[in-house]
Amino acid sequence: MQSVPLSNNQEGNPDCRDDALQTRTNEVTDALRRTTQTMQTELERSVLSVQMLGQSSVPSLLRLQ
Repeated sequence: MQSVPLSNNQEGNPDCRDDALQTRTNEVTDALRRTTQTMQTELERSVLSVQMLGQSSVPSLLRLQ
């Protein structure tokens, strides 16, 4: 995310600054939600991969005995 400076007319108007701050806050919140969702998805995929690997390894180990 890149920083966008407030324009001259926003610097003098507290309402505009508040709006700009709220917009940036919302953007950061949305980005964090997307990141959290991506991390959750990757974690679920990883757990599934470990489970599948574990299931496929058990028969192989039994054959070795």
